[in-house]
Amino acid sequence: MPTPPRLIQQHFRTSDGTYMSTPEALQEAQGRILDAEMILRSVVDHARKTMTWEEIGQVLGTSRQAAWERWH
Repeated sequence: MPTPPRLIQQHFRTSDGTYMSTPEALQEAQGRILDAEMILRSVVDHARKTMTWEEIGQVLGTSRQAAWERWH
């Protein structure tokens, strides 16, 4: 099996130190995206207690309207 690209080498190893197969790496990457989305949702919910949609959008590099539409 060819050596995986550097990003995969850094982030997609199994507990025994070998590289994940491509399907395993895909599943792992998808799981990390879902985890990150849940964390982001939680932080946005918390931020709404002290920040405006304008401020949240600015921090996340989007407009107030886009932030509101995504997380409201």
